Amino acid sequence: MRRTQRMQTVTKALAGQEQEHRRALHEKEQALDAARQRLDELLGYLKSYREQFVKRFGEGTNGAVGRGYQQFVERLQSAIAQQNENIRRASGERDKAQHLWREAARRSKSVERVASRWAVQSRKRDAVRDQKATDDLVTNRTQRLKNGS
Repeated sequence: MRRTQRMQTVTKALAGQEQEHRRALHEKEQALDAARQRLDELLGYLKSYREQFVKRFGEGTNGAVGRGYQQFVERLQSAIAQQNENIRRASGERDKAQHLWREAARRSKSVERVASRWAVQSRKRDAVRDQKATDDLVTNRTQRLKNGS
């Protein structure tokens, strides 16, 4: 197996790794987007619930409703804090996946450049060899013609 063929095998393997890292990055970005959307939903619930409570409180309410409101808001705020932690974790995982993808892309491009350079060198060597063979053929033919005359 020629050097350029071996390098093609390596290039294909690295390109496959890069694609796998790109796919993983895409999945991590989707997970981060979903976590952010969930946080937006929770914040929307909190805002809506507060607005409803203010409206009800203005109409008059009893202590049990106030306690229930406070308990619900505490649970919702806890869920919001947990979702913020989920976003922080998902962001870290996305950053790590992005780093891995960039490194894989860098390696792949480096090997592609080397493979390209080797292919050019191989073509040049082949051209020189072919030219030498042609020159030898012409020289031999010329010698035979001179000797035969």
